[in-house]
Amino acid sequence: MLPQDADLEAARLLAHAALQDVESIQLARGLRAFHVTTDRLGQHGYWRFGADRPETDIPQRLRVEPLVLELHEHLLLGKTGDVIVRTLGPIAAALMIVGLMLWWPLRTGWRARDVLPRSASRSHLLRSHLALGALGGLLLVTHAATGALMATIRRS
Repeated sequence: MLPQDADLEAARLLAHAALQDVESIQLARGLRAFHVTTDRLGQHGYWRFGADRPETDIPQRLRVEPLVLELHEHLLLGKTGDVIVRTLGPIAAALMIVGLMLWWPLRTGWRARDVLPRSASRSHLLRSHLALGALGGLLLVTHAATGALMATIRRS
């Protein structure tokens, strides 16, 4: 939207605000594609471009959560992504669990001090790399397993 268009839109909104009991309007800026209105009671509304009145909730198509959920469940690829997630999710989780089992230090035990290398020697860097990989592996196992479960379980 051009600056002049934004000014015209703001003027139109302010004219409507007088009729709709709206006290203040925060104009859309940056990535936010809607105006935020506040009425005299302090309640917020969300005003899309071209709408006649504010809505009480952010419109579904402007939310971030459905996009993140679609990425997590279907990789933004629809049915193809669903098949990929259901196939590769359990495989990735199993490979990460095997990697954690192979890494698990039996005799020496795991110490939190292994995360940061004490010196730049090869052995200290290797221990640090393995410890950080194990911590990251725990997060990735959770991510892969929950993504596969969410893609497998059908929502009603």
